[in-house]
Amino acid sequence: MLKKGDFMEAYKQILTVGKNREILIEGVPYSPGSKVEVTVLPSGKSIFEYTDNLVQKKGIPRYTLKEVEDIIHEYRGIK
Repeated sequence: MLKKGDFMEAYKQILTVGKNREILIEGVPYSPGSKVEVTVLPSGKSIFEYTDNLVQKKGIPRYTLKEVEDIIHEYRGIK
């Protein structure tokens, strides 16, 4: 778990999925035994493009931060 003042170091590789639908990640800059999180996304799109396309495809409505805040307050009975 990160503590205040710690930072996360991201490491990115573009890989090709093998015939057995497997991916081998080699030469990572982390010590043996380190816990890491792996997220796999289709290459060629940034996470922002990917989520934007997903939102459009699923028909998820867009909200402003104020609208999200209002929804949360209403749910919590704060309004």
